[in-house]
Amino acid sequence: MGSRRAFTLVELLVVIAIVAVLLSVLVPALAKARASARVVACQANQRQLGVAVHAYAAEYDGLIPFGPDVSGPVDIFDFYRTTGMLTSLISTNAGEPVGLGLLLDEHLAAQPLALFCPGADQKVETDDELAKVGQTQAQGSYWYRHASRISQFDPVDKRRLRLSTLAENRNGDPMRALAMDSNFVVHEQLALFGVVTRTHHESARVNVLLRDGSAATRNNADGRYTADVGARPDEGPEMMLQAFETADRE
Repeated sequence: MGSRRAFTLVELLVVIAIVAVLLSVLVPALAKARASARVVACQANQRQLGVAVHAYAAEYDGLIPFGPDVSGPVDIFDFYRTTGMLTSLISTNAGEPVGLGLLLDEHLAAQPLALFCPGADQKVETDDELAKVGQTQAQGSYWYRHASRISQFDPVDKRRLRLSTLAENRNGDPMRALAMDSNFVVHEQLALFGVVTRTHHESARVNVLLRDGSAATRNNADGRYTADVGARPDEGPEMMLQAFETADRE
C-alpha cells in the first residue's frame, strides 16, 4: 500500500496565490452587485411612495401631500422654516408630520420603511426616526419637493398642488420630479448643531420619483444631484431645488 503524497511548499503557495487572485476579482464584483441591489431596492421603495402619493391624491381631490403651515417664530434648529419648503423631514420640530410624512397615518401605515433607502451611506436607525414622529424632527431618506413651490420663498398657491397639473419650474419645464435620494454634504463641525451629511449610493447614482409614480435612476458622478454646502447649510434649499430642476429636464 503506497503512502499518500503531501503538498509541497511550492504547490501550497501556488494554491494560495490562485485563491488570492480569485478573491481580488470576486470581492469587488460582489460589492458592486450588492450596491446595485441596494439601488434597485431603493427604487422599489420610491415606486411604493409613488403609489401612496397617487392614493393620497385620489382621496384629497387630486392634491399631493402638502404642509403643515409654518406659523409663529422658528428657532435656528428647525429645518422646516417656510411653509411647503423642500425637505427630507417627515416630521417638524413640533412633531407634526410633514411632506412625505403625511402619508404615514394612512397610505404608508403598513409600509413606513418605504421612507428609507437601503443604500444610505451613513447608519440610520429607522425605528428611532419613526418614533420621533409626533415628538420632534425626524428625517427620511428622500428630498420631497412640495411640488407647488418654484422657489423657496414664493407664495404658496395650493391650486398648483394637483398631481395632474403641477406648475412649471423656474426654467419653464414641467415639474416631473417629486422626490429623490438625499445627497446633502456639510462640514463635519456642523454636527454640533444637528446638521450632518446624508448621502446615498456613495453619491454616484440617484433615484428619482416622478409624478406618474415611476422611479428612474440617474447618474450623479458629476454631483449635479448633490447639495454640497460646506459650512453654509442655508444654501442647501436652493441647491436642492436646482437638483429637482435638473431631474425635470432629464
